[in-house]
Amino acid sequence: MVAPPRVRLGERMEIEWGLDCPEGNTAQIAVSLVGSEIARQRISARTGITVVSQRHVFRVLEIARAAPEPGLRLAYGRVAVVVPRRTSPSVVGQFFEIAWAIVIEASFRSAERGAEVLRESFPLTVLGAAA
Repeated sequence: MVAPPRVRLGERMEIEWGLDCPEGNTAQIAVSLVGSEIARQRISARTGITVVSQRHVFRVLEIARAAPEPGLRLAYGRVAVVVPRRTSPSVVGQFFEIAWAIVIEASFRSAERGAEVLRESFPLTVLGAAA
């Protein structure tokens, strides 16, 4: 996956993605821009302090979807997307975070193991809109 590490709200971003599957059994590939809220809570106990995280996805923008022909080893795509202007930029705090990522999800056909899914997430910093 090739994409800029930072993008502004309302800005156009180009993404290149690729998947190499030697078995040639890729059924479907989806590429999405995903925004999540992450809340952290510190819990104290006699054994120490633990931090518990909860994640809530608030935005999923599908960028691309592909269904490669059976037997093809390589799947590749190039697409442009505009990051929605009316959403939240990235925020990082001690107990709260707005995180963005480009997520690639691929499903595979497999006679022995049934359907398998690969999910890879690539962090992205979303800055506020330009003035």
